[in-house]
Amino acid sequence: MSNKQQHELTNKTVLEACKALQSKIQFCENMAVQCEKHGSDAGARHFWESERENAAIALYELTGV
Repeated sequence: MSNKQQHELTNKTVLEACKALQSKIQFCENMAVQCEKHGSDAGARHFWESERENAAIALYELTGV
């Protein structure tokens, strides 16, 4: 595999990881809202907020943004 091919594969992998993390962030935000709407206990909402924060941190570490 050439350096160019390896670089393109790395970029594609990073892009896919970013998209997956963005999807997870959105899903966790939606779940936290649903917990609030349906009167779930605070622990359930906190779980989804924590998962969202972890995904956001991972995305930041991956992209620096």
